[in-house]
Amino acid sequence: PAPILVDFCKLLLNLGKVDEAKTIVAKLLETNAEDKEVSRLADLLQDAAPGQSLAVANFPAIDSLPLEALIHTATLKFESRDFVGAQMSLFIVLAADPSNARAHYYLGSTYLALQELGDAIDELLKINPGQVFFEDSRTLAAYLLQGRKDYSKSIEIIKELIRQDPGNARFLNFLATAYKQAGDLENAALTMEEIAKYNPTDDKLIFSLGVVYDDLGRREAAIESMKKAIAINPNNANALNYLAYTYAEMGTRLDE
Repeated sequence: PAPILVDFCKLLLNLGKVDEAKTIVAKLLETNAEDKEVSRLADLLQDAAPGQSLAVANFPAIDSLPLEALIHTATLKFESRDFVGAQMSLFIVLAADPSNARAHYYLGSTYLALQELGDAIDELLKINPGQVFFEDSRTLAAYLLQGRKDYSKSIEIIKELIRQDPGNARFLNFLATAYKQAGDLENAALTMEEIAKYNPTDDKLIFSLGVVYDDLGRREAAIESMKKAIAINPNNANALNYLAYTYAEMGTRLDE
């Protein structure tokens, strides 16, 4: 809302945060150019130097800003695809409460919607373990990093998630996928073996592990994995086909 943003700009100017205030006023001018307070702030900022503290009357105390209302406003703006408007509200929240996890998560989401992936990742990674959205933010950041082929950073983040929740099959699967995408099949196999300890009856997982063994040239291990997958689920067509083709190459009958 314009009145809140105007008050926040006044606060920023008294704190000497000229560049931040200029960013907000520039946005306000796009939709509230006729507003006298907005025009006055624009005039004040015209010749202001970075770091210069400008005394502006009637600015609010930072702890009086309605943070929950601003977060709610941001979510409504996000849902209506007003991503920049959502960001303005979230900037205010984070200026007042820099560790607000919800604001960081929603701000990261706005950057993602605007295809500003680097800023999205940076914002998501500001949420700390134990805070709301920690797992969601780290998972999303790791996924985005994989899309940018930054596998080492993605793997580092997924390992952090696993340290927080050892044995989580979803995170272990995510790690195995990251290793495979990075071309690190040895670690992919090791991770999938760890997953199999927690999911010994998952025939699809056992089949996938067999495929990785095959890619590593470990044919005997691959065959054993396929046999295990079929023992769990005799209708696993992928495992059956793999054995059929492999045994045909080896001159061995499938029923042997």
